[in-house]
Amino acid sequence: MKTIYFVRHGEAEVNVAQTFGAENTGLTERGRQQAHTLAERCSKLSIDCVIVSTMMRAQETASFISERTHIPLVSSELFEERKRPTSLIGKQRDDPQATRLHIQWIDSFFIENKRFEDGENFLDMKARAAKALSFLEMRSEVNILVVMHGFMLRTILARIIFGEALLPQELYMVMRAFNISNVGITVATLDPSQESERPYPKGKWRILTWNDLAHLG
Repeated sequence: MKTIYFVRHGEAEVNVAQTFGAENTGLTERGRQQAHTLAERCSKLSIDCVIVSTMMRAQETASFISERTHIPLVSSELFEERKRPTSLIGKQRDDPQATRLHIQWIDSFFIENKRFEDGENFLDMKARAAKALSFLEMRSEVNILVVMHGFMLRTILARIIFGEALLPQELYMVMRAFNISNVGITVATLDPSQESERPYPKGKWRILTWNDLAHLG
């Protein structure tokens, strides 16, 4: 059986910025403090491998973990955050035109086969989530920590829950109901031998904990 620790990065400049864009920014001072505390928590876990999104805020968060645990990082684009439309990049969040574009993009995201400009859509993210889970399944390590992003993490968890049949409306409900905080830890297990339909349905992927923030006190 494998154990996967999914972790959202620490607070980043992009989380507090007043503009859309600057997606590949680093952590705030608060985010670095969060990452330091997270690293202490991770040092007490049995971790064989740390996989990290290629985006700067995830890389910086993971660097604290690697320094504390002496585990090298493995970077993967599969765990990057959703990609915004180019037309939004650099626009002020209080700009009416930017607000309209942002709403159009978000609305399109929860409609199958709908795409707004060059931003990622539902089918892109659903496919990437499936590839990410296959990637983790193929890894030889038993205990894997993944440092990534909130929207993509919830997409992966929705893919675990609903499988290949995941629909836009189901992802929408997951996004509404499940919050994921900076440096929150979500734990899942993978055990193909447990997959069965009778007497009780069991999937090979199981979600054990969601958004654990005990390390922040």
